[in-house]
Amino acid sequence: MPAPTQPITGTITWSAAPPDPEHSPPPPRPAGRGRKTPPSTVRLHEEASAALWEAFVRAKQEDPFLTYTAFASGVVEAGLAS
Repeated sequence: MPAPTQPITGTITWSAAPPDPEHSPPPPRPAGRGRKTPPSTVRLHEEASAALWEAFVRAKQEDPFLTYTAFASGVVEAGLAS
C-alpha cells in the first residue's frame, strides 16, 4: 500500500454488462400497510393475558402434552366460531 503522502494511481474500469437476474437482489417490499400474512405474535392486555395463562395452567394439568400455542389457538378459534 502506498504511503499516505503519495497519490494513488491506477485505472478503474466499469462493466457495462446487465445485472445477472439469478444474483440480483429481490425487488423492494412495499413499506407500511398491506401485510399479506398474519402476524405470528398476538398481543394481549395484561388482564386477558393473565386469565389465558391461568386457564392454560389448569388445562395443562389434565393434558401434560398440551402446548401454550395449541391452547391459545383453540381459545381464539372457539371465540371466533361463537
